Amino acid sequence: MEHEITTRANARRLVEEQKRISEETISAVSRANGALVEAIKAANAGSSFDLKTAVAEAKEAWLAELPLLDSINNVRLYISCIACGMQMRVLTPQESRAMMFIAQTQLSAMREEKAAARRRVA
Repeated sequence: MEHEITTRANARRLVEEQKRISEETISAVSRANGALVEAIKAANAGSSFDLKTAVAEAKEAWLAELPLLDSINNVRLYISCIACGMQMRVLTPQESRAMMFIAQTQLSAMREEKAAARRRVA
């Protein structure tokens, strides 16, 4: 019976954690996409609309909203944003691959650092 209660508690905790991560992902992607839309609106409101400049400025605004790669959770959020950017064609395939490689490298380094810290403690 005690094992069953522990399992239920763990399941509840995991569901809550997944919900929190999903909300953070939606928030990060929304911020990036909001910056993209605002930059396009601002460029469109100008007297001399240049599509190439508007797209470049929108892309820069979008990139500026990406999460920092300073925690494992932020790396996951960054990956979600990059995936969204690929789907929306904000990023070229080459940029997407490079950014995913950077995220993967950072995630690996963070995991290795965490494992090394555990080995030092043990």
